[in-house]
Parts: sequence; structure tokens; C-alpha cells
Amino acid sequence: MKLNNKEYKIPEITFNTICDLEEMGVELANIKNKTLSTVRGFIALAVDGDLEEAGRILEEHLVNGGGLEEVLREIEEALVNSGFFLALAQKAGA
Repeated sequence: MKLNNKEYKIPEITFNTICDLEEMGVELANIKNKTLSTVRGFIALAVDGDLEEAGRILEEHLVNGGGLEEVLREIEEALVNSGFFLALAQKAGA
């Protein structure tokens, strides 16, 4: 994802990544009610788990006219393409 003219990479979403997000207070089931916290959590994954740095990056992005739409799209894409979630969905459909 591109924020403040810098590229940040969302890591592969695995079981451990989901646990890391939960430890940061991000619950994917609550993404619609806590959108900013969720985005900050995903940015934190890209900056070694530093929530303060992630918040600073997101705030700068928003203050400078950036939006959340493209960031949320990349988060959704990372979740949809996650081998972990694909395996869970396949198992649930079996």
C-alpha cells in the first residue's frame, strides 16, 4: 500500500498474523465498527508491529488528503488471497 509516497507491504496473512493483529486489539470480525484501528493494525504489521508509528503514518496520509478506500482495498485483497483463509473457506465448504 502506498502512504505518504512510500510503499508498505502487508505481509502474508497467516494464523500468526491474525494472532498478532488480535494482540494489537484488532479483531477482523469487528472491522466495520473499528475501521481506523484495523487499518492502523495492518500498517503496524508492515512496520514491525509499531502501532504508534503506524498511527503517525496513517494520520499524515489522511491529513495530506489521502483516503482509506485504497488502503481498505489492499487489506481486503490480502485477506481474500490469504492461504490461511482460503484453506478455512475450503474446509467449511467441504
